[in-house]
Amino acid sequence: MKKLLFFSILLLFGCGDDPVEETSTGCKPTEVLTNGSISGFTDDLFTYEGNQITTIDNYTYTYENGLATRATEDNFEYVEFTYDSQDRVIQTQSFRENDENDFDLISHYEYEYSGELLTKAINKLNSDEYVYFRNEVTTNIDSIISYNSEDEVKFKEYIEYDNNPNIYSNLNVPHYNFRFWILKTTRNNIVRYDKFNDAFPEPGWYTVNYEYNEFDYPVRAMLEFSTGETKDREINFVGCE
Repeated sequence: MKKLLFFSILLLFGCGDDPVEETSTGCKPTEVLTNGSISGFTDDLFTYEGNQITTIDNYTYTYENGLATRATEDNFEYVEFTYDSQDRVIQTQSFRENDENDFDLISHYEYEYSGELLTKAINKLNSDEYVYFRNEVTTNIDSIISYNSEDEVKFKEYIEYDNNPNIYSNLNVPHYNFRFWILKTTRNNIVRYDKFNDAFPEPGWYTVNYEYNEFDYPVRAMLEFSTGETKDREINFVGCE
């Protein structure tokens, strides 16, 4: 039986322990552009109405009582967010239009927390689970272990960070409709990511070097992958002051 440790005491990769000193509370990204296409690293585009985000890429957000309850993509796909009494996202369901002009459920996740921190995501369609282990000081996700319905480990992920505020830290909308968005809600920016899978002899990894603006937010990210490929990302912000 697997043991769920919600906060790791041993820092697996010795990532930055010092809490970040946030010099700005207003930097919100408008563009995260990639000089080419690679899985998981496509362009991100954001628009706002006041302090409220209205679109991310092709998704338009709908709000009720100040909370994002739905994100719709070009009217043929949408994600619904369900909250608990503490305004934490506890469920997401994604639907896509079929040939009969009806909508099929294509994704269904439920989420568990320790306080405000996400500790587990459960795929209700196939019973896969993702367990999140966190740094005690920064609360960043140090590692992720994925289990299948037979309680067997599918893969393990390990993450290191810088000490600067995350590019997406001021986006006040849920992103759990895509699993990789969870890592974008960490306090700091990823500088190394490793993924181990028993099906492959060598782990997949990437590293990131950043250039920062005067408010300590990244404006350029230079990525190197285990495949030997390299990518540059340009980040533009609004609201820095």
